[in-house]
Amino acid sequence: MEFNWTALEAIGTLSAAFVALLVGLWPDLKGRFFKPELIVDFEHREPFCRSTEWLEIIERFNQEQNRTLYDAYWIRISVANKKGKHPVVGCIGMLTKAKNVDQFQLRWAGVPDENGFNRIQLSGEEPFYLNIIRLQKLNKRVGAPWEAYFVTHPNLNAGFSTRLHPGEEHRFEITIYSDNTKGVKIGLSLKYDAYLEVESNIPKVDVKKLYIA
Repeated sequence: MEFNWTALEAIGTLSAAFVALLVGLWPDLKGRFFKPELIVDFEHREPFCRSTEWLEIIERFNQEQNRTLYDAYWIRISVANKKGKHPVVGCIGMLTKAKNVDQFQLRWAGVPDENGFNRIQLSGEEPFYLNIIRLQKLNKRVGAPWEAYFVTHPNLNAGFSTRLHPGEEHRFEITIYSDNTKGVKIGLSLKYDAYLEVESNIPKVDVKKLYIA
């Protein structure tokens, strides 16, 4: 039986062309199917909202001047790596839209104070939480009013107020950036009462997710 070398050569040529095509398309395929992707979320429940005590330490010239203990209620969003197989690197959260407020960086929850504003890496699918707003009142003081503040760096000389007044609806946008993914935005609204509580040490506050983009 005569061997068909022409057919074998054609198969080899097609195989080489297919491999070359895969090699050429690999960067795009890799980016499409394996590139990490940021996802954010919020719901008005635990663990997005959390009640704790919070100790404010005021320093001047690197020396402690005053300590005040508060009951605190934290509003946070979750930030996660959707695909999880490849890390999101250099991740930070910024408040990018709010009335009469400039852009500023927000603090990661669950890390030491000195690392709270560092860029982080999201290696798996478990979310990190980003502190957005802290509602506070003097610890165990009956009748003390609740006040709400954006969570900023303690050394931020903002040039604007970070306090959110009670009885008003406040709308704002947070943007999550990283070094190797597209940024993602989430819009929230908040309205709270300075004196009413839904239960002990939990203020009457209404927080809504407006959009994710």
